[in-house]
Amino acid sequence: MRISGGSRKGFLLKSPKVANVRPTTDMIKEALFNILPSVAGKTFLDLFAGTGSVGIEALSRGALMAFFVERNGELAKSIKEHIQRLDFEENAKVIQMDMKKGILHIARLNVPFDYIFIDPPYLKGLIEDTLSRIDKADVVNPDAWIVVQHSKREPITLTDKRYRVEDQRTYGDSMLSFIKIKKQADEN
Repeated sequence: MRISGGSRKGFLLKSPKVANVRPTTDMIKEALFNILPSVAGKTFLDLFAGTGSVGIEALSRGALMAFFVERNGELAKSIKEHIQRLDFEENAKVIQMDMKKGILHIARLNVPFDYIFIDPPYLKGLIEDTLSRIDKADVVNPDAWIVVQHSKREPITLTDKRYRVEDQRTYGDSMLSFIKIKKQADEN
């Protein structure tokens, strides 16, 4: 995995071999950041961070701060090592917790996010639960983007009417769904 843009473009990220980890491909990562508005000066949350490559990419592209939530200790340690090697320590925080505890922890920190990237294990039914917890924790800015990387065989069914899917792109079995939160005036 390489960083595809920004101040650390070309840097190779190495990740420990951990079972059931599916790193976001360089192609999907580059497409993601080409579609999103600039992350420069913004806050970024990488949930189910895995290798951390998406949040690290955001930092390279000028994100003000990136938080990484990853429950696996080996992967969390690897993310911390990359952050240190890339000199992003002042702009990054790694939270070694599962998604549920991680979102609660972040809510207590009172850091609203401009971008949230969610990449749960495929076909495990975690998308709706994660979106619901994000909503309840109130950790997003009003104009935030939430992007979910998921299997195209696991469509997003938004039961919370405050969310709307703005765009979806397919890359092999993977899909990126770009979600916005409806403003109160839009809800009617």
